[in-house]
This record gives sequence, C-alpha cells and structure tokens, in this order.
Amino acid sequence: MYTAVVCLVLFDARGDARYLDPLMPIIAAALAAVMLAVRYVPTIFHRPQMVDSFCEDLLAIAAHAACVSVIQNTELQYACALHSACFIMQHRFLDRQPVLVHTVTGALLLAAYLYCPRIPDIKPFIIAVASPHVVELVAKFMTYAHRLSVVWMTEV
Repeated sequence: MYTAVVCLVLFDARGDARYLDPLMPIIAAALAAVMLAVRYVPTIFHRPQMVDSFCEDLLAIAAHAACVSVIQNTELQYACALHSACFIMQHRFLDRQPVLVHTVTGALLLAAYLYCPRIPDIKPFIIAVASPHVVELVAKFMTYAHRLSVVWMTEV
C-alpha cells in the first residue's frame, strides 16, 4: 500500500535534487525509537513475553538501517531508506496502532515530497522497491539466530 505512494513521492518530489538533509538519519532513528516505545513500553511491563517481539522489531530496524547505511550512492540510499521506513511501518507497526501509523507515515511522506529530492532515474527506483523485501529476509535470519543464541545460552 505504501510502496505505491513512496514511488509517487520519489518521482514527483519538490525538494532540491542537489541537497539531502544530513538530519534525515537522526529523524529516522528518532521515529524508530518513538514507534518502538509506543508499541512496547505499555505492554512489556504487563506481559514479559513481549520482549521477544520487541527484540525482533529492534533487530529488523537495525538490519534495515545497516543495509541502507552501506549504500554509497546518496540518491539510492535515500530511496532505500524511505522505502524501508514505510515497509517497517506497514509490516511491523500497523497491526497495533493503525491511526498513529497512518498519521506518522503520511507526515513522513508529505515531508519527503515537499523537502527531499526527486529520483528521476529508474535504476535506483527499482533497487529501492526491492531492497526492503531483501533486507527483511536478512532481518528474519537475524531473528532466528537471536532465538537460537538465547536458547543455547539458557541451556548452558
């Protein structure tokens, strides 16, 4: 659902193509922290089994951030980051707080449309559309490795 809107934002953005805001990674990290806090802080105290879900979401966000940070092309990095942010919001947080997720994602996409650069080339666009799905596979692998390590540490 959000993928189509992100594609429209990337192709028709109004921002300056020569300038990417250096505050974007800080804003993305703050957004991730707020969404994790909103989703887990109230329930983690009442149900400790939610710690596994918290760790899974934290590992997924870390995997997405790590994969986006190794990209050298700034336009591609920005496009992948925007797609990853919307992918995480839709697949990880939409089930718990749909109104908050739609509001935050809408504000993020509106800000990207107004202030961020346009991506007119098709190659970064296609790579950016596929990247969140590939990174999600990496995140699933990290989650399984985490679970195995927790089981192994509790048995030792």
